[in-house]
Amino acid sequence: MNVIIELGQLPTEVRMFFACIFLILWWDYLKTSEPAPNVLVLDDFYRYANLEVIREMLSRRGIAYDELLDSLRSELEKSNTRVVVCLDEVDQLEETELIYDLTRTRWGGGRIQVIGISNNPLVFKDLDPRTKSSLYPLIEIPFAKYTKDEMREIINARVREAFRENSVDREAVEYLADFTAEKKGDVRVARETLIRAGELANKIEGKRVHIAHVKEILNKTRHAKAISVINGLSNHEKFILKLIPKDGTFYPNLYRLYKSTDGNLGDRRLRNYVERFSRLNLISMERKGADSSYFITLNMPKDFLFEIS
Repeated sequence: MNVIIELGQLPTEVRMFFACIFLILWWDYLKTSEPAPNVLVLDDFYRYANLEVIREMLSRRGIAYDELLDSLRSELEKSNTRVVVCLDEVDQLEETELIYDLTRTRWGGGRIQVIGISNNPLVFKDLDPRTKSSLYPLIEIPFAKYTKDEMREIINARVREAFRENSVDREAVEYLADFTAEKKGDVRVARETLIRAGELANKIEGKRVHIAHVKEILNKTRHAKAISVINGLSNHEKFILKLIPKDGTFYPNLYRLYKSTDGNLGDRRLRNYVERFSRLNLISMERKGADSSYFITLNMPKDFLFEIS
């Protein structure tokens, strides 16, 4: 059995809680006398390629991917261990071959069970038929986005726990609830905005959070996920990203700009980096002009790139 849980609008710790609760209930449902499974949770998948994921499972380094898979099967065969792999942010996985390899890893009467967590309900729409077949039977568990009333309740609960009484204006809560409910109901944006608005109010005036503080912070926290992704990039990747002008540029111009900085990457390798940025939703790429070159634009204000690092 393989499970896709759409929990993208919840904080990471809540996402993991739901995944673990599901595992417990599922194992109880099976009424098996076998020992409980070992569970590996990997989140922020932009950090992982196939090799790193398998290495995380085996805690080994310096081994080729195929060898690691063979080692994994061998270790599971020896221990006869049941394994459940929970992949948070599975839509950020660059090579879906890993999913096939995990689901097809069998030993004796056992196999790896996979749980994928994503905020994209169509995360596996473009999977190749072979990988889709390996996921069968697939159970999907969607979670509806929060309504404005639910978001207001969540924000008020946070205010009661984290702020002094009467230190946050009702109008500020209403505006934040309205904004986040319209923007897919992402609790992470609401939580981060509230924290940073409180810090801003504490710095500049009477320690009371007004709607103006919330509006100012929202200009930054609405890009919270992009910031998290950028923080996971290498210094060289950040350098390339910062070369993209705020109004965008064609790829050939970006390549020339990169080479003018004494960059040592060739065209193909630089293009690979740019395509990776697109997959991570850090940039947009659109074919334009007579030669149909890609026009590249940042998906966040350029100032953020320099504030991050």
